Amino acid sequence: MTSKFLRQAQITGVAGLFIASTLLGGCGSKSATSGPQATPSSSVVATVNGEPITQAQLNKELNRLFGQQVLSSLVDDRLISQEAKRDKVTINETALQAHLAELKKTPQYAALLKTRNMTDADVESYLRRQMQLKQLILREIPEEVKLRMYDQYRQQLVQAHICDILVDKKDDADKIVAQLKAGKDFAQIARENSKDESSKSNGVDLGWVPRDAPLDPALAKVAFTCKINDIVGPIQTRNGWVILKVVGRKETYDQLKSDIEDRLVSMRQGEYMQRLRVKADIKTIFDHSGFNQPTAAESPAPASSSSPVIPAVPSVPSTAASSPPALQGSPAAAASPSAQ
Repeated sequence: MTSKFLRQAQITGVAGLFIASTLLGGCGSKSATSGPQATPSSSVVATVNGEPITQAQLNKELNRLFGQQVLSSLVDDRLISQEAKRDKVTINETALQAHLAELKKTPQYAALLKTRNMTDADVESYLRRQMQLKQLILREIPEEVKLRMYDQYRQQLVQAHICDILVDKKDDADKIVAQLKAGKDFAQIARENSKDESSKSNGVDLGWVPRDAPLDPALAKVAFTCKINDIVGPIQTRNGWVILKVVGRKETYDQLKSDIEDRLVSMRQGEYMQRLRVKADIKTIFDHSGFNQPTAAESPAPASSSSPVIPAVPSVPSTAASSPPALQGSPAAAASPSAQ
């Protein structure tokens, strides 16, 4: 099961796709052959005390602010597609559809589709490209590199599959613990009682949470030491009283291999894309002073990739907003990345 942290990262990536499609693809994300007609540049998109703002004015401002960034993203997308075709990269369609189904479960997904006039097919295309990129990079990473990361970062990589119930009062928490130990269903009790709105809709199943996520210290200690399926608590946190249930744990190399691969791909993605740009014939026909006004100017050659800047081992986003309230640690701890 994909963790809620990974789903949030994926949603962020999809949002970037939406922005790119909106800025450089007309009103929506559809292709020129199948999508709606582009809004005429003279069309009025807003009025201010009767004074119109036209589509052309909006396009020009969007181009000024985001044009180069979005164009670069589209160039990278094309490079990945071409390289995948050249190397005969195949995608696991079952995994792709499972990925898409997981994203559809999030409330952010439906909102983004609506606001950006996108379809499931658009998101599927984005996920397909990301999976192609992963396969391309993984072809360059030998097994011993993955094993070395596991040995070096094992403690941070370990994950627990957590369910929780969050309430304000200890008396209420004690009553819930008694009900659960008497055989009541955890998910049902959670939906009826938990104030953790971030996970309440799915029976407070928080998914797979890495050890280096910004957990409340008291919860972190329990989540990675308690027996599987035990009811633990109540545990006092800064957000209230928590009853915890860990339904699984990933600790071995085989269990964590996919997550290790994701981290290695994230580390090497920038350098890999730089190499693709260096060997590609890229010409930019784009005028930054106005939207879609070609100048036939050739883009400068990409910078040398001889000494790429590769980030440290990526971890789960450490902002408080990316973690359920029941799991967040102190404000200071949540604001800074875990030590790698």
